[in-house]
Amino acid sequence: MDSGFVEITERRGKGTRGGSYVYVAEESDRRGTLVHIGVYAFMRRESDFEDITYSVPASSLSDKTLLRFSFSGSILPSVEIGRIKGTESLEIEWERLTPRKLVERFRGYRYEFHNEELKRIIEEFEEEMVP
Repeated sequence: MDSGFVEITERRGKGTRGGSYVYVAEESDRRGTLVHIGVYAFMRRESDFEDITYSVPASSLSDKTLLRFSFSGSILPSVEIGRIKGTESLEIEWERLTPRKLVERFRGYRYEFHNEELKRIIEEFEEEMVP
């Protein structure tokens, strides 16, 4: 894969009551971890509309599975799984997952935390949405 960058945009909301958040599924040993896309970013840009765009080296995502959680204030989030499309494109192809497929595929994965706000959002999600 070339050394280009993939642009990934998140919309910051109020925790599980709005917004979208992107994670990379990492597998090591017998444990899976969901790592926030910001960890992979070379650059981060914030807009006036609470959007944050991350520029991520395509090579760091070439064999990775991405998860995008989108919240609208409803009971369950919309969850999409994504991968970089092809070897020449720097676009991500997203596919919607049902809650059942999400649980089957990612059961046992844990979130990796790098900031307190994100930790609070994830804890809120696990306490309110997962049950």
